[in-house]
Amino acid sequence: MRLWPRGVRKESIDLWLKDVGTNRELIKDWKAGNVTRAQYEKRYNIDMKGELQRKLVKEIADYARAGPITLLCSCKDPNTCHRSLLKTLVEAEL
Repeated sequence: MRLWPRGVRKESIDLWLKDVGTNRELIKDWKAGNVTRAQYEKRYNIDMKGELQRKLVKEIADYARAGPITLLCSCKDPNTCHRSLLKTLVEAEL
């Protein structure tokens, strides 16, 4: 997530990489129903091709090589959340 989730203490999170979260414009369009899931996925994946984002995905993959990781987000359904897309990108790095 790009915005810190309400009610979550910063001490309870090991690492927050907000730049792998959905950008504000895309999340606004998604919540307003202005984009389909396919359009959302395409735009998220385009965003993740940025230099910083590619570096962060590699960093997450390095953590995953060392042991289990947990991707957190406030979305209730992991199947419609960017976490599933991020997981696919991280798995591709492994």
